[in-house]
Amino acid sequence: MNTKILESPKVAADVEEEIRNMMKQTDDSWNPHANLEFLKVAIRSTIANKVMKVRRGLKEDIQDLEEEIDDLEKMRIRWIEDNGNQKNIIDQATRKLRSNLTDLRNKLSNTAAFISRAKWFEFGERSNQFFLNLNKSRQKQKFINNNNNNKPFIDLKCTYYTRMAAHC
Repeated sequence: MNTKILESPKVAADVEEEIRNMMKQTDDSWNPHANLEFLKVAIRSTIANKVMKVRRGLKEDIQDLEEEIDDLEKMRIRWIEDNGNQKNIIDQATRKLRSNLTDLRNKLSNTAAFISRAKWFEFGERSNQFFLNLNKSRQKQKFINNNNNNKPFIDLKCTYYTRMAAHC
Protein backbone atom coordinates (compact mmCIF):
# COMPACT_ATOMS: atom_id res chain seq x y z
CA MET A 1 0.00 0.00 0.00
CA ASN A 2 1.49 3.36 -0.99
CA THR A 3 0.90 5.59 2.01
CA LYS A 4 3.08 8.40 0.63
CA ILE A 5 -0.05 9.95 -0.79
CA LEU A 6 -1.13 10.71 2.80
CA GLU A 7 1.68 13.28 3.00
CA SER A 8 -0.65 15.67 1.18
CA PRO A 9 -3.03 17.20 3.77
CA LYS A 10 -5.89 17.44 1.24
CA VAL A 11 -5.59 13.78 0.23
CA ALA A 12 -5.26 12.71 3.88
CA ALA A 13 -8.46 14.62 4.74
CA ASP A 14 -10.26 13.01 1.77
CA VAL A 15 -9.12 9.54 2.83
CA GLU A 16 -10.20 10.17 6.41
CA GLU A 17 -13.63 11.36 5.28
CA GLU A 18 -14.12 8.35 2.99
CA ILE A 19 -13.13 5.91 5.74
CA ARG A 20 -15.51 7.61 8.19
CA ASN A 21 -18.35 7.33 5.66
CA MET A 22 -17.56 3.67 5.07
CA MET A 23 -17.45 2.95 8.81
CA LYS A 24 -20.93 4.47 9.18
CA GLN A 25 -22.16 1.40 7.31
CA THR A 26 -21.25 -0.81 10.27
CA ASP A 27 -23.68 -1.62 13.02
CA ASP A 28 -23.14 -1.72 16.79
CA SER A 29 -24.22 -5.36 16.77
CA TRP A 30 -21.19 -6.33 14.67
CA ASN A 31 -18.49 -8.45 16.21
CA PRO A 32 -15.40 -6.30 17.04
CA HIS A 33 -13.31 -8.57 14.79
CA ALA A 34 -15.73 -7.99 11.92
CA ASN A 35 -15.47 -4.23 12.52
CA LEU A 36 -11.69 -4.47 12.43
CA GLU A 37 -11.71 -6.49 9.20
CA PHE A 38 -14.14 -4.02 7.63
CA LEU A 39 -11.88 -1.14 8.70
CA LYS A 40 -8.87 -2.86 7.10
CA VAL A 41 -10.76 -3.31 3.84
CA ALA A 42 -11.97 0.30 3.97
CA ILE A 43 -8.43 1.61 4.46
CA ARG A 44 -6.99 -0.56 1.69
CA SER A 45 -9.69 0.27 -0.82
CA THR A 46 -9.70 4.00 -0.06
CA ILE A 47 -5.94 4.37 -0.33
CA ALA A 48 -5.87 2.17 -3.42
CA ASN A 49 -8.47 4.42 -5.08
CA LYS A 50 -6.49 7.55 -4.21
CA VAL A 51 -3.23 6.01 -5.49
CA MET A 52 -5.00 4.97 -8.69
CA LYS A 53 -6.21 8.55 -9.24
CA VAL A 54 -2.74 9.97 -8.61
CA ARG A 55 -1.16 7.42 -10.95
CA ARG A 56 -3.79 8.12 -13.61
CA GLY A 57 -3.00 11.84 -13.35
CA LEU A 58 0.70 11.10 -13.64
CA LYS A 59 0.15 9.02 -16.78
CA GLU A 60 -2.00 11.81 -18.27
CA ASP A 61 0.78 14.34 -17.54
CA ILE A 62 3.29 12.07 -19.29
CA GLN A 63 1.01 11.76 -22.29
CA ASP A 64 0.52 15.55 -22.44
CA LEU A 65 4.27 16.15 -22.30
CA GLU A 66 4.89 13.58 -25.03
CA GLU A 67 2.35 15.37 -27.23
CA GLU A 68 3.98 18.75 -26.53
CA ILE A 69 7.40 17.38 -27.41
CA ASP A 70 6.00 15.93 -30.61
CA ASP A 71 4.44 19.29 -31.51
CA LEU A 72 7.73 21.08 -30.80
CA GLU A 73 9.63 18.61 -32.97
CA LYS A 74 7.19 19.25 -35.82
CA MET A 75 7.55 23.00 -35.26
CA ARG A 76 11.35 22.63 -35.26
CA ILE A 77 11.27 20.80 -38.57
CA ARG A 78 9.10 23.54 -40.09
CA TRP A 79 11.35 26.25 -38.60
CA ILE A 80 14.48 24.64 -40.04
CA GLU A 81 12.82 24.31 -43.43
CA ASP A 82 11.76 27.99 -43.35
CA ASN A 83 14.67 29.72 -41.57
CA GLY A 84 17.71 27.52 -41.93
CA ASN A 85 19.67 26.64 -38.76
CA GLN A 86 18.16 29.15 -36.27
CA LYS A 87 16.65 26.54 -33.98
CA ASN A 88 18.06 27.38 -30.50
CA ILE A 89 14.77 28.54 -28.95
CA ILE A 90 12.89 25.40 -29.99
CA ASP A 91 15.81 23.17 -28.91
CA GLN A 92 15.82 24.75 -25.45
CA ALA A 93 12.06 24.26 -25.08
CA THR A 94 12.37 20.66 -26.29
CA ARG A 95 15.19 19.92 -23.81
CA LYS A 96 13.13 21.37 -20.94
CA LEU A 97 10.09 19.29 -21.87
CA ARG A 98 12.23 16.16 -22.26
CA SER A 99 13.69 16.81 -18.81
CA ASN A 100 10.19 17.15 -17.33
CA LEU A 101 9.11 14.00 -19.14
CA THR A 102 12.10 12.09 -17.76
CA ASP A 103 11.26 13.28 -14.24
CA LEU A 104 7.64 12.14 -14.56
CA ARG A 105 8.67 8.78 -16.00
CA ASN A 106 11.13 8.28 -13.13
CA LYS A 107 8.39 9.10 -10.64
CA LEU A 108 6.09 6.56 -12.30
CA SER A 109 8.79 3.88 -12.37
CA ASN A 110 9.64 4.53 -8.70
CA THR A 111 5.95 4.02 -7.89
CA ALA A 112 5.94 0.75 -9.83
CA ALA A 113 9.12 -0.38 -8.05
CA PHE A 114 7.55 0.42 -4.68
CA ILE A 115 4.45 -1.58 -5.57
CA SER A 116 6.59 -4.49 -6.70
CA ARG A 117 8.56 -4.49 -3.44
CA ALA A 118 5.37 -4.22 -1.39
CA LYS A 119 3.80 -7.15 -3.22
CA TRP A 120 6.92 -9.25 -2.74
CA PHE A 121 6.97 -8.36 0.94
CA GLU A 122 3.28 -9.15 1.38
CA PHE A 123 2.97 -12.22 -0.85
CA GLY A 124 6.58 -13.36 -1.34
CA GLU A 125 6.88 -15.35 1.86
CA ARG A 126 3.76 -17.41 1.19
CA SER A 127 5.45 -19.52 -1.47
CA ASN A 128 8.17 -20.40 1.04
CA GLN A 129 5.49 -21.68 3.42
CA PHE A 130 4.00 -23.72 0.57
CA PHE A 131 7.33 -25.35 -0.22
CA LEU A 132 8.03 -25.94 3.46
CA ASN A 133 4.71 -27.78 3.81
CA LEU A 134 5.44 -29.69 0.61
CA ASN A 135 8.77 -30.86 2.04
CA LYS A 136 7.09 -31.86 5.30
CA SER A 137 4.54 -33.97 3.45
CA ARG A 138 7.31 -35.64 1.42
CA GLN A 139 9.20 -36.44 4.63
CA LYS A 140 6.06 -38.02 6.08
CA GLN A 141 5.58 -40.11 2.93
CA LYS A 142 9.18 -41.30 3.04
CA PHE A 143 8.80 -42.24 6.71
CA ILE A 144 5.66 -44.28 5.99
CA ASN A 145 7.21 -45.97 2.97
CA ASN A 146 10.48 -46.78 4.75
CA ASN A 147 9.00 -48.56 7.74
CA ASN A 148 10.06 -52.14 8.41
CA ASN A 149 8.80 -54.69 5.88
CA ASN A 150 6.40 -52.14 4.34
CA LYS A 151 3.79 -52.70 7.05
CA PRO A 152 1.03 -50.16 7.33
CA PHE A 153 1.86 -47.24 9.57
CA ILE A 154 -0.73 -48.17 12.19
CA ASP A 155 0.75 -51.65 12.62
CA LEU A 156 4.20 -50.10 13.00
CA LYS A 157 2.89 -47.75 15.65
CA CYS A 158 1.21 -50.56 17.57
CA THR A 159 4.38 -52.66 17.38
CA TYR A 160 6.44 -49.78 18.72
CA TYR A 161 4.16 -49.23 21.72
CA THR A 162 3.96 -52.96 22.41
CA ARG A 163 7.77 -53.18 22.53
CA MET A 164 7.94 -50.12 24.78
CA ALA A 165 5.42 -51.68 27.18
CA ALA A 166 7.42 -54.94 27.25
CA HIS A 167 10.60 -53.13 28.31
CA CYS A 168 8.92 -51.30 31.19
